[in-house]
Amino acid sequence: MPIQLSREERETIEYCHALREIVFDERWDIEALSLICRFADELHARYPEDEVRTCRLYHVLIGSTFDTEHRRFDLPGGDSVVLFLERLAAQFDPERAEAVKASRRNT
Repeated sequence: MPIQLSREERETIEYCHALREIVFDERWDIEALSLICRFADELHARYPEDEVRTCRLYHVLIGSTFDTEHRRFDLPGGDSVVLFLERLAAQFDPERAEAVKASRRNT
C-alpha cells in the first residue's frame, strides 16, 4: 500500500529535492556530501535510531527511499532537515536558493 502523504508533505518533499538539486548542481560534490553526512551523524547522536530512521525528510536528505510509515515528517528546531537544506543551498548558490524559497512561498 502506498504511503499516504498530505499535500503539504508532498510539496515540502518536492521543495527539499529542489534544494538538494541546488547543492549538487548535477554533480556529486564531496564538500556537499561531507556536510550532509556530518549533519546526519549529528542527528544519529542526538536521537534514538528509530526516530531518525522513521523521519521522512531524513531519507530525502540522504537520498534514500522510504517504504514504511513514518512517525515523524521532520525533526524539530535546529535539527530540521528543511532548515538544514535551506542553509546548505544558500551556501552553494544563494540566488537559486532564494528563488526556490520564493517560489514555495507563492504556492
